[in-house]
Amino acid sequence: MINPCFEHASDARQAAWVSEALSQGTDYRVSSFVPRGFEAYVAILHPAFHCWCTETNLAGHRSGNAESVAPEQMSKPIRWSEVLDSQAPVIYGSATRQIDGYPLGCPVQYRSLGADGWVLDVLQHGESDVAMVVQPGDSWCTGPTEGTLDQELAREVIDTICRVERPDSACWFAVWNGFGWLSKQDLRAPSIKTPHREWLLFRAPIECLEQPVEFKFDDQSMNMAWPDDRSWFLSTDIDAEVTYLGGSAELIQQLDESDIPDTQVVDIDDEILRFGDLLQPVIETPPNQELPAGFEGRKSEFRMDPEHLKRMREVREAFSHRGLRGLWRRWRLGLGKGRTSSSAVLYRTSDNDDK
Repeated sequence: MINPCFEHASDARQAAWVSEALSQGTDYRVSSFVPRGFEAYVAILHPAFHCWCTETNLAGHRSGNAESVAPEQMSKPIRWSEVLDSQAPVIYGSATRQIDGYPLGCPVQYRSLGADGWVLDVLQHGESDVAMVVQPGDSWCTGPTEGTLDQELAREVIDTICRVERPDSACWFAVWNGFGWLSKQDLRAPSIKTPHREWLLFRAPIECLEQPVEFKFDDQSMNMAWPDDRSWFLSTDIDAEVTYLGGSAELIQQLDESDIPDTQVVDIDDEILRFGDLLQPVIETPPNQELPAGFEGRKSEFRMDPEHLKRMREVREAFSHRGLRGLWRRWRLGLGKGRTSSSAVLYRTSDNDDK
């Protein structure tokens, strides 16, 4: 059920301009997320994360239960540039491998070789992160959260918009209609369509931008927002690692100079920013290459039996067919029941050989 601070829009006619404008945008460009016509545009980069494992937080990593250990004791948000400066390996993206006869997505690890670029390792386990193989002393980075604007970033956006634009009426909000936790009542909201997406329309004060769309899934923000006078437009696509905002030159300058840690002024025809682009070029590991000094391989003691692997694939396909993207994401990250891992290898930097 949608957060009650968001009320169903009365109809979709006043939002039809969004559908038309985004339909004229170019795929994989800023114009596919934000309409043309604004004086300036800015990208708000969702933070990456530096993670670490200790004796204290090991249980939290293993269970995937954020309630057992405070999140700030397991990881901290960092800028994209800080990832490049870190010596820790980066766990980001996935590659498909055949495991016990079944195609499964395996996490991908990037290891920086400095001026020589990056080495790409495909970890040997299935739809899971590295939580089942980390040990105290490990440190690694992960990529940004897709499709949602962090509440602290949203508060800074609200403060800046209110200071520059002084909005005096409710705003329009839109959320993707494919989230599996939407109720039948939620799905009755008016909607608009853009290429590849359909969006449910709601009305609320701008202050609600920092509110979760649904309390049980409190990491999900509204995907789009704009005022009646169309003086600005904010978009966080469900697959995007950045939030884009178009507006007046003054608003964009103020946002770029605000306390938001990671922003970048962009052009409407720029390509969409992707965290993975920072990790290029990728150097494929040559056959039989020895790992650089300080990297070690470790196999997990946890394995999945073939029936469990088959069931995992069936669940994923069922979720995909029903549009339950949000539920699958949480289940895959270990927030559901029955989490386990197939055989895995984690490469890490270590000065201590007995870890």
